[in-house]
Amino acid sequence: MNAAAATAVCLALLALHRTSIDASGSLLYWEYRNSTARDEGPTLMEWGGPNQGGVPRLLVALAQLHARYGALPWSQVLQPAIDLARGGYTVSRGLAMAASEAGRPGWLANGVRADAAYADYLEMLQRNTSAELTAIWSKESNTVRFSSALATPAGGWRLYAGGAGAVSAARALVAAIEIPLDVDGAERRVVAALVNEAHDETPPAGGVATGLAVVDPVDTYIALVTGLSVPFGSLPPWGVDGTGGEGSAANARDSPAAPIDLAPAILLNENVCGTRYVLGAESSSALAQAAASLASSAGDELGLAIERARVGVLPGGVLALESAAPPSLQPLVGATVNASLPYAAVNVVQQRGDALASHADSRSGGLSSRF
Repeated sequence: MNAAAATAVCLALLALHRTSIDASGSLLYWEYRNSTARDEGPTLMEWGGPNQGGVPRLLVALAQLHARYGALPWSQVLQPAIDLARGGYTVSRGLAMAASEAGRPGWLANGVRADAAYADYLEMLQRNTSAELTAIWSKESNTVRFSSALATPAGGWRLYAGGAGAVSAARALVAAIEIPLDVDGAERRVVAALVNEAHDETPPAGGVATGLAVVDPVDTYIALVTGLSVPFGSLPPWGVDGTGGEGSAANARDSPAAPIDLAPAILLNENVCGTRYVLGAESSSALAQAAASLASSAGDELGLAIERARVGVLPGGVLALESAAPPSLQPLVGATVNASLPYAAVNVVQQRGDALASHADSRSGGLSSRF
């Protein structure tokens, strides 16, 4: 939980076009070595929706989750983001493009920016522990909602998923996994199933998001996806004192009218002991397609499975193409549009026995770390 919380606070600075400290979020938490927890499956934690409180919702959630599961001091969890904000960070190409499209000058790709207001705000929060902040914020309406993750068997696999589109993604994965199981066939079936879902059900609200996956040395799995209804949030940021006015763009407020399509997941191969995937997927459509690729390739080519061309599935079954349609989808292509940036990414950690591998989707910049 320490790594997930620290990364989420850093991403509010580094990817502030996709997330903020007021972002909606969906998280799966699973202590896999704990036999009781393993039998029960992961815990799903969600927050977001219209913001009726006075505290940034991601911070409310992270403080509550850290108070429950964290090991390092809260002040230490916040320090990396403070250091980046004070010392400056490199503006990514994706952030620069989003800022240009939003009419925000001064965000140049590979340029260096500092954010003293964000550092000041986080330093104010270092004065209290996460437990103390949780007690202070206990009357806020923007608290974490706890439930059990959706569990879906699919062939020899089991998918645990959260988020507004979890049910549709799970049904599409079940449809994709048939014998003989090959990548192209799975790709066709999963997209066809997603199109059918889009005809039968109202897809979850779109938005932008950023996802991460964490596995620690004692096999605790965390998949976390946070997001905004529109790039840079729908409302002006909080000031340093948290009351409004001029402040850091990382403090951008957001008040989505409906739950955003965020899709954390854990995928298990039930027939091969020790093969597991923790996925931070930024949409349910991307989750279903990536999970189908991983299942059909058995994870032998982790990077290739994640980097395969995908499509967005819009209301009415319209396909949003990232580029030219993959050859395997040509028989399915009907109504199409060009997908808009940023594309939904999927970041993954793979575990086989004690061996870990990870891959960060190049759609979100390709940042990946293993410790």
